[in-house]
Amino acid sequence: MKINSNSTAVILTACAIIFCLFTFCYTYFYQSDVLMADQYVLSDGQTKYYPLTAAILITVVLQMLQLLVRAFFRLYKSGHALTYLPSLLVLAVITSGGKDIDKHFSFGPWWWIVPILLVFFVFAAIVVRQIQEVEMPIKGPLLVSRSMWVNMLTLFVMFFLVGVAGNSDKVFHERMKMERLLLENNPEEALEVGKKSYDTDSCLTLLRVHALAKTNQLGERLFEYPIVGGAAAMSPNGNSVRTLMYPAKDILVQKKKSAVDYQLCEHLLNKDLKAFASLLVRTYPLNKPLPKHYREALYLYGVVTPYAQYKLHDNVIAADYADFKKLQRQTPDKDARQAVVRDVYGKTYWYYFFYKE
Repeated sequence: MKINSNSTAVILTACAIIFCLFTFCYTYFYQSDVLMADQYVLSDGQTKYYPLTAAILITVVLQMLQLLVRAFFRLYKSGHALTYLPSLLVLAVITSGGKDIDKHFSFGPWWWIVPILLVFFVFAAIVVRQIQEVEMPIKGPLLVSRSMWVNMLTLFVMFFLVGVAGNSDKVFHERMKMERLLLENNPEEALEVGKKSYDTDSCLTLLRVHALAKTNQLGERLFEYPIVGGAAAMSPNGNSVRTLMYPAKDILVQKKKSAVDYQLCEHLLNKDLKAFASLLVRTYPLNKPLPKHYREALYLYGVVTPYAQYKLHDNVIAADYADFKKLQRQTPDKDARQAVVRDVYGKTYWYYFFYKE
């Protein structure tokens, strides 16, 4: 493409397209659940968040802010991308909310970072404005011109800084996504969030316990997920174990509905196999297939407890447990042993019983 009188318009349009794509994707695909949580807390739950509408609105408003900045400072050549700094600064601020926003709202260091950056921007804009007056005309293909790539590089550096400043707490993102899906009455999809990750906290454990209870899978899948907080993480306490958007009362109602499974899993989390076995035989028909973790725990009870009153006779479980113990014996180093066992048996109650404090 040869340069013509429209070269400046092409650069401005390219920057606008890149900015709008980044802002929309960042707010809709990555920060949507965090923004929903922020709005819920700041409005005290009185407003509803619509992710698509919000992403479009944020993108449009920030683009309009850039147009105002451009009109005032008149940066059109190599320094044009700098006019997006105020918009991206706003984007960074609104997506930087922390996981404790429900306890106390604070701008954190932004109260002094924002004024400093704005002063820097004004100074830089004035300098760039002077430079562009004597800047040489663009020569050669526009798409590989110095002006185009200086603007692109400036934009991508600012995008990177927005990503660094925004909330990137993986566990918090997963918590908010789970809460949104539970609010949408979609517990099955909620259980897929972070399914393959070892990172968690007691609040995420609480949400998973609740989702499993709603789908009648507590005894079948609880130990397929990493657990933090033990039995205490099965009920909200308003502090270390809490929800942000999802009503705690709904969790307590579900706990009452699934009282037997909650009690059995509490015994398992406390590693009280005797109490577990005693309650199991009184509440579950043993002539029917038991949930996976209940079978694992009942068999383990018969193995590790001398003169156990209740024993599970299951050839498949017995063979799996024999392989589990064999794998333990084959790895002498303690740390290496846990890693090896986790890879194969990390989703069993046996792994939790022997390796979790």
